[in-house]
Amino acid sequence: MIWHIFKKDWKLLWWQAGAVVALATGSVLADAQRGYFGSTDPPRTETALIILAFLAGLFLITELVQQDPIPGGAQDWLVRPVKRADLLLAKLLFVLLALEAPILIVAVMTDFARGFPLGTTLSGVTVEMLAMTLSLGLPALAFASLFRGITETIAAAFAVVLALMAGGFLIMGRANFPLVGPTNQTGVHWVADVAENSVYFLGAAAVLAMQYYRRQTVRARWVAAAFFALARLTPMMPWQSAFALQQGLAPSPGSASSVVLAFDSSPNRTRLAFCIPVTVSGLPADSWVNVDRVSVSLTDAAGGVVWKNPIQLPWIDSAKPFSSIRGHDGCEPFSMDSDEINRLSKMSALHARLDYSLTLFGLDKSYAIPVGSSSDGDQVLPDVGRCGTRTGYWVTLRCITQKAPTCAMAFLSNKTTGLRTPPAYSCNPDYEPFGGETSTTWGSGLSIPSRNLPDPVITNWQFVLRTYKPLDHFTRQLTTPAIDLRDWVSGL
Repeated sequence: MIWHIFKKDWKLLWWQAGAVVALATGSVLADAQRGYFGSTDPPRTETALIILAFLAGLFLITELVQQDPIPGGAQDWLVRPVKRADLLLAKLLFVLLALEAPILIVAVMTDFARGFPLGTTLSGVTVEMLAMTLSLGLPALAFASLFRGITETIAAAFAVVLALMAGGFLIMGRANFPLVGPTNQTGVHWVADVAENSVYFLGAAAVLAMQYYRRQTVRARWVAAAFFALARLTPMMPWQSAFALQQGLAPSPGSASSVVLAFDSSPNRTRLAFCIPVTVSGLPADSWVNVDRVSVSLTDAAGGVVWKNPIQLPWIDSAKPFSSIRGHDGCEPFSMDSDEINRLSKMSALHARLDYSLTLFGLDKSYAIPVGSSSDGDQVLPDVGRCGTRTGYWVTLRCITQKAPTCAMAFLSNKTTGLRTPPAYSCNPDYEPFGGETSTTWGSGLSIPSRNLPDPVITNWQFVLRTYKPLDHFTRQLTTPAIDLRDWVSGL
């Protein structure tokens, strides 16, 4: 019976399924046309195709469910000898075979044509498609099962969007869509993402079971609303919980045990901001520390908190060098308005407490790539991808990769004299443990100027690429001795 229902749906919806697959295939091929040295930002055509494929896919899933609607009393499947489990499984089979399988095949063949091994490509794309089914396909099926017809479903979706905007105003004072939580734009963002997708999956499973096995539409709608609200709030999950999970997954736990943060007693009056000088010691060789999160509190002589800075999520320019603490120049600045500065500057014996969440990065791989006077063609760099270099006034490296290195440094080195050029950097900390995805362009920013090198054709030079990986996630708390705020804020 499952196959019979599938064939019935296919005869009615094959052209819509074909349109969705065509749009998705077009976006994949548009991405593949960029090559090594195309823009790292997707072109407008690719973006438009992705949006259209997404909307068309949602519309198709709604049409698929409405072929045998659950609410109401006019359902043909209720009087036919159709098992309710068969009906649900037939809908799931349609989504897998008619929608996701063709898109998976196109993605696999595209990456295989780019030179990636078929096994890793197939496994990575399969995991990605499975995650999409659990976090998007099933919820879309569940949502469509709650309503009668396309019109009612679209009206409900519009109401959900309005509810999201209203929730953003109530919680954060603006129509954030989605909500922005403590893990946003940090390496541990994946924890909140997985939690949100898990809630969507559990809610969809509950709604589908209630609809297809019990036909409890009113109750299912309340359950769906509860799970949806919970899912939308998961990005607001506490930082401590997310980072504690990340600590448990550290590749080399304890490797940062020797790292020490200390207060630098030398006053710093170079900034019009509250600035606490910090030093770092005990770092292993070829390593550095990334600040994932830091907050500060000021306490008086009695230990009471007189000022607490909102949580800082530092936006670090990826082009900044890897110093002991990436993106910091030996000083931890915090914003403070003039009223607070005037009030606190009258107090003496203040103590500053810094609460850090940190990640230790260490050298992973090093590659030496020959450099010629023109394009140097394709080169396969293990654990990076298929790369190409281009030589002119700049020596540029770009790679097609399935899992880009988290952070990297590059420079030119003379094979005869050992002379090195100033390095270039690329860093976007992301600690997601899941490997493998569809290929993408990587390497923006890893370009070295070569016009002023002693050898005009730079035939004696090589392009050196060093990649870094996270080793350990850890926390540190730093409390300063008694300070006078006037010593740490310039202009007072």
